[in-house]
Amino acid sequence: MTTVLATTDDLPELRAALDRRRELGLDLYDEVWEGVYRIVNAPGPRHAAIQATLLAILEPLAEERGIVALGPANIGVPDDHRIPDACLVEPSVIGTSAWLERAELVVEILSPDEPSRAKIDFYAARAVAEYLEIDADMSDASLWALSSDAAPQLVDRSGVLPELDLATLRERLRRR
Repeated sequence: MTTVLATTDDLPELRAALDRRRELGLDLYDEVWEGVYRIVNAPGPRHAAIQATLLAILEPLAEERGIVALGPANIGVPDDHRIPDACLVEPSVIGTSAWLERAELVVEILSPDEPSRAKIDFYAARAVAEYLEIDADMSDASLWALSSDAAPQLVDRSGVLPELDLATLRERLRRR
């Protein structure tokens, strides 16, 4: 993967390319990290299959708790946001804005070469209660309890979805 850091002042054609990307609908997964625009491609087939499996597991558990399971969503604000592969939110958080202030639980499925927990501090600062990370290559899952004033804690059981069994989740992922 090639990384290019440039501003639209340095490369005026970059603004046109980003506008064209938006027009074509190719920017759905793009993120902005503290003002730095990151181009992110749509997930590949294996990643998408894991995402579908996770949503099938999470949705009924979330519904029982009165919370909403979503696929990718913008967490943050326009100039600083991340897009998890799935998230669970209180119904009151969903409004007409494209941006969610927080989520109860976010799911990140690691792409090849993506560092583990790269987004965990961002989510903790936005009052996300839990971070579920899936390593697609290893078919493994880790769950972290988050707090804005303490280090993330690896946990075995979800406080958001106490019925979520990580051992069963790992087994279902390994069958993919």
